[in-house]
Amino acid sequence: MLQDVCVYGISPERMQANQELAKFFKILTTSVDEYNKVYVSTVQAYNYHVTAFQWHPEKNAFEWGPKAIPHTEDAIRVTQQVVNFL
Repeated sequence: MLQDVCVYGISPERMQANQELAKFFKILTTSVDEYNKVYVSTVQAYNYHVTAFQWHPEKNAFEWGPKAIPHTEDAIRVTQQVVNFL
């Protein structure tokens, strides 16, 4: 059944259980899917200039359709910080 698995990505526990992933990537953020399952949403490589996002950092500033997307000052700052980082 779908509710028993993470829909959008890999769970932090599963990622940490994979030795190769755990030693390559540091978990920066997690998110929750519609079944209340936690998944890894941002990772950064320990020894390389690699950062991966399982979310859309631009949505807060530029997408105004869905009501679930926050447009608070803090949300817009997150978008700007990601752009500045990249």
